[in-house]
Amino acid sequence: MASERGFTWVVGGESGEGIDTTGELFALALCRLGYRVFAYRHFPSRIRGGHTHYKLRIAGWQVRAPAAEIDCLVAFDQGSVDWNWPQMRQGGMVVHDAAFACQLPPSRPDLTAYPVPMSEMAGEAGAAIMKNMVAVGVSAAFLGLPPEPFVDAVRRRFRGKGEQVAAANADLVRAGHAHAAGHHRPAIPFAVDPEPPAGGGGGRYLMSGNEALAYGALAAGCRFVAAYPITPATEIMQWLARELRAYGGAVVQCEDELAAVNMAVGAAYAGARAMTSTSGPGFSLMTEGMGLAGAAEQPVVIVDDQRGGPSTGLPTKTGQADLQQAALGGHGEFPRVVVTPLTVEDCFDAAADAFNLAERYQCPVVLAPDLALAMCRQTIDGLDFARVRIDRGALADPEDLALMAAGDGSGAAGHGGHFQRYAPLPSGVSPRAFPGQAGGQHLVTGTEHDATGTVTDAPGNRAVQHAKRLRKLVGAWAAADSGGRRPPSAIDADGTCGDAAAAAATAQGTRGVAAAARAGSGALPIGPGIRAVDMAGAGDGCALLLVGFGSTAGALEEARRLLAAEGHAVSRLSVRIPHPFPRAAVAAALARAEAALIVEGNAEGQLECLIRREGCVPAGWLAPGDPEAAQADMLAPPPAAVAANGGAVAAGSGRWRSLRRWDGNPVVADEVVAAAREALAARAGTAVG
Repeated sequence: MASERGFTWVVGGESGEGIDTTGELFALALCRLGYRVFAYRHFPSRIRGGHTHYKLRIAGWQVRAPAAEIDCLVAFDQGSVDWNWPQMRQGGMVVHDAAFACQLPPSRPDLTAYPVPMSEMAGEAGAAIMKNMVAVGVSAAFLGLPPEPFVDAVRRRFRGKGEQVAAANADLVRAGHAHAAGHHRPAIPFAVDPEPPAGGGGGRYLMSGNEALAYGALAAGCRFVAAYPITPATEIMQWLARELRAYGGAVVQCEDELAAVNMAVGAAYAGARAMTSTSGPGFSLMTEGMGLAGAAEQPVVIVDDQRGGPSTGLPTKTGQADLQQAALGGHGEFPRVVVTPLTVEDCFDAAADAFNLAERYQCPVVLAPDLALAMCRQTIDGLDFARVRIDRGALADPEDLALMAAGDGSGAAGHGGHFQRYAPLPSGVSPRAFPGQAGGQHLVTGTEHDATGTVTDAPGNRAVQHAKRLRKLVGAWAAADSGGRRPPSAIDADGTCGDAAAAAATAQGTRGVAAAARAGSGALPIGPGIRAVDMAGAGDGCALLLVGFGSTAGALEEARRLLAAEGHAVSRLSVRIPHPFPRAAVAAALARAEAALIVEGNAEGQLECLIRREGCVPAGWLAPGDPEAAQADMLAPPPAAVAANGGAVAAGSGRWRSLRRWDGNPVVADEVVAAAREALAARAGTAVG
């Protein structure tokens, strides 16, 4: 079982005991040994105290989600045992600091405790806090791995603090390894083989979704970031603060989120590719600024790292409950695009897509990974820099601006020769000029305005301008339709599905796009090579379609493969851009399936509501009252196991079923498999074993 599902190792203790350092070092060493890892941190919203743990799933194949069960727990205190034992697998190992008497629950006689004097060994070396270095060595020994790769990882980590500190930590790793190897025989063998990088040596990275997103923003040409610190988005600001200056950019830490979003909108108006990053309550505060960007037609990227809410909610836990706010929230109506990346690598790609979409449609783009993806760290093979293209959208023709600057543009420009920044073209996208361009003078305001930006509340003008803005995204997906072809999967293989007309427009350059807009060519494609959905599996005639968005893609894909190995025809559909909603693609995938299981990280089924709202559910799948009944079942008092330890909840019957998790933890494949088996058995008319 360990070899099929990998091996899950957890280190736990109180905040401030070096839990994250222990996990990071262990993960880095395993990566260098050729293993694939997926790391997920559980930590409280305070600096010291409170239970924290670092969960590391180790495999010889690409793993993109945490596992349901723990094979080996390294516990620094009894609280870690109490917190984690319900997830321990049958026969699991609890390696604990001998400084406390480990109490295992009487209901779990299968668990084995292994005391190791971690604090004592660290204290003899001069500092009991260094027990986490002992734990690194002990863990390597329990996995049957040599100490040197872990010693090397520790020396690299601490070399900036001097040779004496690095040597002291390295010595404790060796001491912990020697003690464990000499005193204990693990109950569970570590039966995972490494996967050497293709071509031999190098080429792999341990990266989080936040880091990949920040890297993607940098590669996409982002040169201004304004943000206010908030978990979990602070990592993005910190990463770019270290790197952006070397590329001529700037990061500003603002006094609050209102200032951050408005500074980003101003920088976008000035011509910079600009971004702000936030989460939860901060995103709510930014809604007014997002409306300003919509009314003034300014291309700005707003990152919302989704966490548990409402209010402060679960500030350090994951959630997927901002979807409807991102897609539909705000005062009044204005166009926006919402991107929910699927994998760590896709965070890089999605950042590049977000800036292109913002400038193509001259509107705010919300880039919304959930915390489970933003803060996880996993092994990746690299980032596809060759995919990054800069598309600045419709820009004013310099020749037209030159004529206006010379006072000879009244015939072409209208409005007395003034530049028509908001010309009501059929596409809804008007060419823009940057400040300082001769002939491009215009007003920019969030108040209703005419084609030159002049403020007016005339009813006729309002009718024209409001419809003009809302036309931007009409038919966007239809223009980039892949013709019914199955788009390649971001999880199964590399590649994207594109559109020949869109690629041709991009090849013409920004002036070509502007010319197309002036000619009134209608809705522009959503973007060349930009995927709205990601699909994998059986295709036509599948018995069950697994549907989700964001980080659930990893668990859904793992579940699909496990079910396929059992002989089930199952497909996966992950929605990558839920707004504007890819109606045709989702409806077609559902029409090819016999039943569907919608999986998401919220309690109200926000993706499911969008699917129903867009009319994608096949006829006869839902009877009147079914959604309301399923929601009532979903929110009924949960089973005792879920009430005690959290977990996913399933509801629905017939061909349309739901699986939702809102306890702050990510969805895992085992939960999806169990719910899928129920659905498949119901369709086949058999009992579930």
